Amino acid sequence: MTGPYFPFIILPQEFLVLLKTNLPSSPIPKQIIEILNGNKAFSRVLEVSLSEFSDGLNLEKAIKTLGWPSFKERMASLLIYKVVYGDYPTKSHIRLIEDIKNFETRFRDHSVTGSSRLFLLGLYLKLANMELQIAEGDFLKEIILSDEINSLLKISQGRSEKIDWLLIVIYHLNLFLGFEVFSKHLRNNISFEEVFNLLSHDQREILGRNLLGYGASIQEQDFFLYEKI
Repeated sequence: MTGPYFPFIILPQEFLVLLKTNLPSSPIPKQIIEILNGNKAFSRVLEVSLSEFSDGLNLEKAIKTLGWPSFKERMASLLIYKVVYGDYPTKSHIRLIEDIKNFETRFRDHSVTGSSRLFLLGLYLKLANMELQIAEGDFLKEIILSDEINSLLKISQGRSEKIDWLLIVIYHLNLFLGFEVFSKHLRNNISFEEVFNLLSHDQREILGRNLLGYGASIQEQDFFLYEKI
């Protein structure tokens, strides 16, 4: 069975909780601190690496200075740095997540306000592609969401609370059925069940495997428990 592969990626649980929670653009820093305190070691890493934004004081001061959007970006840069160099840095490197920011901007019109789901998926895809390159030694194994995905989303003209799950499903259906066939089904409002039935057994296996891989990585089972995403 060949096809795209979405590997299991380990991410700090506290970071996942924050990215899966719809937070206002300026949340109360103490709310973020309460979640991060579940992982004292990671909180300490953040405190050290972001000390330049807190005047050497504490993490709450850094959050107030940066604001939630910039704070989450710098948290993500620490995780990527660790994967690349093997340890956490003493200073955040925002350049490491420019592609994730671009990914978030690219699909923002199809997500709900306050959601960090696009950023979460962008981070997952970056780390997944890094792992695939290391394991396979082949850049052709990369998971890339083509411009066709944007066109398919425009057909629906809606916003999704779980845009990450929706993008993964659309990515697979477009890959398996082809843009012309899949876009025609979308314009004709064909149900997901009918489209799913067009897939071969192997294609269904690949889609299921990759949904499980992503779900396990972000510690979420909603796609498998609820009909509406």
